[in-house]
Amino acid sequence: MLRSLEVIHACENELDTLPESFVKLDLLEEICLDGNKFTELPCVLSSNHALRSISIDRNRISLLPGWLEQLTALEDLRLNGNIVRDLPANLFALPLRRLEAEGNLIASLPANLSGSKRLQILFLGRNRLTCLPKSLCEACELEQLMIKSNEISQLPDEVGLLRNLKMLSADKNHISELPCSMGGLTNLSYLSLSENRISWLPEEFGNLDSLRELWLDGNLLSETPPQVMKLSFLCELWLGDNQIRTLPSQVTELRHLQVLNLWSNLIEELPEEIGQLAELRELDVSHNRLNELPSSIVNLKRLGVLNASGNRLTRIPEGIDGLSKLCGLRLAGNRLRELPLKMGAMKLLDSLHLEQNDLRELSSEVVERLGLIGDLTLSGNPLPQKVIDIASDVVRSRGRHVLRLVPLE
Repeated sequence: MLRSLEVIHACENELDTLPESFVKLDLLEEICLDGNKFTELPCVLSSNHALRSISIDRNRISLLPGWLEQLTALEDLRLNGNIVRDLPANLFALPLRRLEAEGNLIASLPANLSGSKRLQILFLGRNRLTCLPKSLCEACELEQLMIKSNEISQLPDEVGLLRNLKMLSADKNHISELPCSMGGLTNLSYLSLSENRISWLPEEFGNLDSLRELWLDGNLLSETPPQVMKLSFLCELWLGDNQIRTLPSQVTELRHLQVLNLWSNLIEELPEEIGQLAELRELDVSHNRLNELPSSIVNLKRLGVLNASGNRLTRIPEGIDGLSKLCGLRLAGNRLRELPLKMGAMKLLDSLHLEQNDLRELSSEVVERLGLIGDLTLSGNPLPQKVIDIASDVVRSRGRHVLRLVPLE
């Protein structure tokens, strides 16, 4: 009976060996040994020539054995969360389609990876890599490449040869510039370059026609890259934690944009044209230098979350209460003295952050609505005690407990 086994899952135990009888499992195609205490790949697997998938995440493996090259059917190998220091060259001669080795101690890859032409998924995040070999760019079927949290300073000039690449995650490295050949990645739909040292983008970057999600937060950009405005099918754009001073009016070219994140920059003014982003669901302009929000923001009828905390706002645009899909409104840390909201139309509003402003009064309609808001903060405003008492009574009477409402000392 055991000899007919095709799949074995023995995860989250305390195994450190496998019985010798495993050599007789001629039909075994898949084995999962995640979360055990193996210090090496069990040698009894060396004779299981039908094996297509091995997963041995979260063990204590430091070396990969030479006999791996005998597993000529192996397509899927997962080694995440071990202490592997090297991936041997013969590993890439196997017909692997998926290789995962995240969270190890790998400092380099073999120079010659020309045998990896069938590889579709390669996850090498959270290692100690300083560069990628040029031969990796010969992996013509590669679709997903994860290299985040390494020490990589540049991508290979030939990276544009990866024509089938759809996902590239290279955040939390030391990359300062991108190769011009990246413009050849015309099937790329997800690109994350967060927390690097990028200050500019090559002109060819605007050729990434398939890009839907772009993360450039935590870099050294001093302007919104004009190349980004050419990515007309972009749905999410993350530019937070840079040194950007302006958002160009050409942002309207991003007509499919649903998420725009500009937090922690140096922006003093948003263009009125931002109101033309009809698909926008989330707008984060927190921790900038805004004195006001453009009046056109009331045209963003699909907007669900607006975060403008940590600016210099003294008022909010009239009619913002007409954003009927708004569920989160965050205006903390500004200079607001009044809140002229007609709350009746904001039926979905469940998060309202107004702490650390200069609010001195709340309208009766706003106070009445407070009990329907699940996440409310009003601390650090010079509100009269009677307003605080009324608001607290309204919230308490409706059984809502998430309220931070402390008078200014």
